[in-house]
Amino acid sequence: MASPSFNRNPLYRQVADFLREELARDRRPGERLESEERLAERFSVSLITIREALRLLAGEGVIERRHGKGTFVAERDRERDQDRWSAVLIERDIAHPHASFFHMRVAQEVRRILEEQDRPVKLYIGRLRPGEKQDGLTCREFLTDLSEDRISGVVAIDVLQEPSWIDQMRRLRLPLVATNGAQYGHILKLDRERLVREGVESLVEGGRRKLAMIGWDEEEITSSLQIPSYRVLFRKALEEHGLPVDESRIRTDLHPAYPGGGWEQFRELWAVRSGRPDGLLVCDDLLFRDAATAILDLGVKVPGELMVASHANRNSGIFCPFPVEKFEVDPDQTARALVEILLKAKSGDGPDSSHRFLPMSRVPASPVVKLREQNDE
Repeated sequence: MASPSFNRNPLYRQVADFLREELARDRRPGERLESEERLAERFSVSLITIREALRLLAGEGVIERRHGKGTFVAERDRERDQDRWSAVLIERDIAHPHASFFHMRVAQEVRRILEEQDRPVKLYIGRLRPGEKQDGLTCREFLTDLSEDRISGVVAIDVLQEPSWIDQMRRLRLPLVATNGAQYGHILKLDRERLVREGVESLVEGGRRKLAMIGWDEEEITSSLQIPSYRVLFRKALEEHGLPVDESRIRTDLHPAYPGGGWEQFRELWAVRSGRPDGLLVCDDLLFRDAATAILDLGVKVPGELMVASHANRNSGIFCPFPVEKFEVDPDQTARALVEILLKAKSGDGPDSSHRFLPMSRVPASPVVKLREQNDE
């Protein structure tokens, strides 16, 4: 960055004038400044001059000196802060009968946590139907408030990043925490690789060798989010265990919101009697719900004929009528993580962007259910 244009004012005032303009134009409230040494080097002045300039700006309320932490751009004045809030943005129509429990729960829990901390927050809901492709944000109220500088930070849940609003976020230097995206902000996403790897491991440990998978992939989304497809990950996991890859046992073509999608996919897997799988990994809890219905309809014995492992969301209310090895994500824990990242980003404590995975735990199939089935047999 260029040095200040010097004049007859004292050198420390010239540096302060330049920094004052730069901070107002390019830095967000709460953002940490470079160290005194770096500033002195950038402006080619002494440490004493930099300290005088910073002391002047601190006295004006432009910056804050925090002992042991550094120098930060001062937060906005309280009167203005009262008119700004954290946005919780969910693009999907939560009233749709196939709306995701996980996304709805996370959105509501993020709002609840912020409200309990007496932090201004507003929930924005779009009208995008589950499975419908996104072509710009459908929540116009969010775009209006964003353009009018009413928003201080955003938690975006299942929202693809696209220029209509991401460019504005960049210009305003607003913190973004999202469960989707790859271009801007802090991303908290499902660890697909771990889900598939450990899911296959659990089936192999159960003595299964003819494995099948039900999931959902869309090339447009996996490429834009820079995430591997379930199909690729499943092939890789099978090869690592020396198991054959049978493409007819990999189903990733139906969106979880498609009525009966998991039901149709499992029926197709079970239709070929000679190639029936003995182990099944389901990578979505909604697909599992439908697949479980098909398993019951067809009278498949679990775990006798078929062992099942599945992604799951804690407290989703989806009933497991047979023993299932679960790889469970807790939406409440996810919401707490999103809020924690957002508040740190607002305070300038931490990097401008980061990629983290949703907390996930392996829940073994209930031994009580297994014992009951064995007794029935």
